[in-house]
Amino acid sequence: MIQPVNSIGQIAYITEDMDASLKHWTEALGVGPFFLLNSSEIEDLTYRGEATELDITAALAYNGHMCVEIIQQHDDVPSVYSEIMAKRGPGFHHWGYMTDRFEEDMTRFQSMGYPLAFAGEVKVGGKFAYMDSYDALGGMIELIDFPEKVKQLFEGLQAAAVDWDGSDPVRQT
Repeated sequence: MIQPVNSIGQIAYITEDMDASLKHWTEALGVGPFFLLNSSEIEDLTYRGEATELDITAALAYNGHMCVEIIQQHDDVPSVYSEIMAKRGPGFHHWGYMTDRFEEDMTRFQSMGYPLAFAGEVKVGGKFAYMDSYDALGGMIELIDFPEKVKQLFEGLQAAAVDWDGSDPVRQT
């Protein structure tokens, strides 16, 4: 069972070397298998209020009830990833908050002083929004809209991790 909706269900990291990061997470920590996603899976991106496009690879895997995401940006387009990378380098980036109250939660976090930094949609059928909580919390909060299709995607990722034997550690979605 994945983390309950309206709670933190993901922790995300940024990297400069996806292959090395995946090797570390799978071999040292036993997290996997990871499933790769790329920029073609997301659309309608805005960064700090302006339309944007960027070239990223994201890798998702489960460890117990928690989703682990690793992200590498391949270009130098300004983004939530490049700004944190410039501040402190690779490492922790954000918590993913799975929500069925997407618009309400965006308003709630903005009223707490966390502006919208990055937003878009995944082609599977859900929205995401990064709220800039970096100064207060040391990382951003990603709101992940959680309709049934997105829930099924995450449940499939988690099912692959149950009793994973370490084989085929990196897979395409």
